Amino acid sequence: MISNGALLASYIEDLKAKTGQWSSLGEKHYLDGTARIGHLSKHGSQAYLHNWYGPLSEAEVDELARIVMQPIPESLRHFYLHHNGCDLFRRSIVVFGFRKSYDRADFDTMACSPFDLVTPAVTRRNMSPSGQGLCICTYQDKSPVFIEPDGRVVRTPDDFSRSVLNEWSGFEAWMASEFARVGGYFDQSGRCTVPLSETAPRFRSKHWN
Repeated sequence: MISNGALLASYIEDLKAKTGQWSSLGEKHYLDGTARIGHLSKHGSQAYLHNWYGPLSEAEVDELARIVMQPIPESLRHFYLHHNGCDLFRRSIVVFGFRKSYDRADFDTMACSPFDLVTPAVTRRNMSPSGQGLCICTYQDKSPVFIEPDGRVVRTPDDFSRSVLNEWSGFEAWMASEFARVGGYFDQSGRCTVPLSETAPRFRSKHWN
């Protein structure tokens, strides 16, 4: 019998493998496991289409939960044990992680540092539809994404409304479906064929219940 953790690991590796189609543009790997794929030279020497950050340990995930004063849902915890967040398709899909350094003079450390989960977790506390969700992402249009205690992932319009614009059955479903959808906007050169603000989901889901 395959465990849920093994299934999740397989799905993560599948998505990571798919980003490899842009590896011909250039890639860079770091000792902590961070992989930067699809160098976008027109946007600067440090610009990459995809960034998969190195894994966290169980202790680091526990420490992150302590800092944000919220439990880390199991699906997100499993993801962190493989990748400390990611930003894909020029930050069209982002998973916030545990940022350990803000030393901008250390380029390698900065390159291995995800967008910080702590700040949105604190500033958007109690703003999810259930009032107990954890903010894990914002789209290019600034709409936040929350993972709820029951594992569902939801997108709301802004910081002032708990209405649900989109809903996914879980973290894995959100990642997989959004990767497929957003990936359709990017060509092999890494160019986005629509304005980046339009990479956010468009369709409203059923009402939250």
